[in-house]
Amino acid sequence: MKKQKKIRFLLCALALAATLGACSDGKEAQVLKPIARHITGRWKLTKSLELKDGKWVEDPLAGEAGQIYNYHTDGTLVLTNIDPKGTASMKSMRWSADDEQRTLTYDEDCTVKLLRLTADEFEMGYHFSTDEETGAVSEGEFSWLMTRADREPLTLAESLVGRWLYVSTYEKKDGTWTECNYGRPDEGWHRYQPDGTAVSYSRMGSQEQTATMKWTANQRTGTVVWTNPENEAQTSTLQVEPEGDDTLNVLYGKNFDPATGQVVEGEFKDVMKRVE
Repeated sequence: MKKQKKIRFLLCALALAATLGACSDGKEAQVLKPIARHITGRWKLTKSLELKDGKWVEDPLAGEAGQIYNYHTDGTLVLTNIDPKGTASMKSMRWSADDEQRTLTYDEDCTVKLLRLTADEFEMGYHFSTDEETGAVSEGEFSWLMTRADREPLTLAESLVGRWLYVSTYEKKDGTWTECNYGRPDEGWHRYQPDGTAVSYSRMGSQEQTATMKWTANQRTGTVVWTNPENEAQTSTLQVEPEGDDTLNVLYGKNFDPATGQVVEGEFKDVMKRVE
């Protein structure tokens, strides 16, 4: 079964060897300093390598798998991990750099050694790989090469981060979107957070409802899945269509009509505007 190699920051027991510098043709690899200044920004995984019989061999990622690292100047890193089916999850952590040791430390308990850092490339190595499908961990010598992606389009997951204010609800009638009032709250919003959690808030009169869930987004299908962190069997799936940078359409097929107390089937969409 194909192994998808990723760094498990939460489990992080990575003991890296300086010999991984062989990835750079046996020469002392270039690491721009100060590291913190040069590594700030957005990077995407370009190549995964494994040392086999003394040679570095590319181990291509399956399907749509990938990773995006976004290092912020405030010391936070947002990691977007994309599985082979294109579903992206996000995680936020702290990071710091040590110029003398040429290392990066994440959440104060995981330290990795930089093999290379230039204006456009960033490489690090590690001794463990994890099978994405089974969770099995194997030992060896592995290297990841990333390229700068500051100017590349954001993934759907990245573009959702922020707070979205509910504006209106529409129902499609005879092929035309018509504004309606089914279950329309007096106030409502969704906040997608880069730590992988999302908050939903709604108020009707004096009644308020707030829920905190985990979330993922699929770039290819446009689906967002909210999962109850206390019971992962409880999920809610939304179909989303971004419209520019500041408008988000949320599409669904059933709505509740408080006037009749009945569930209405059809084509509906909530329009939301970015406020943060």
